Amino acid sequence: MDQLRLSKMAQAIVKKLINSKDSDKLGSIAAVDPKTGEVYYGKSVVEASDEGRKAKKDPKAIFFFVKVGYPSGTFIKPIIYRGNKNGKMYLLQGNNR
Repeated sequence: MDQLRLSKMAQAIVKKLINSKDSDKLGSIAAVDPKTGEVYYGKSVVEASDEGRKAKKDPKAIFFFVKVGYPSGTFIKPIIYRGNKNGKMYLLQGNNR
């Protein structure tokens, strides 16, 4: 998986969401598409990502999450499992392929 970076448009939107104090979305979770800057809202990370994945029609879509009005954020990425030589499953995520 390529290194995840926010586009300049997405960076501007994230800053706006973090600094938004008057919004009716204050306290909601915003799922921001790191490339396009599209925003999907929910009461939780799961709800916001579900909304975004449904709208994009992509069950593996990656988002950057922020709580509207709060200075924090996180990525959620698709999780990939692979077997090793012993037939056991192990978790691969991000650049650990």
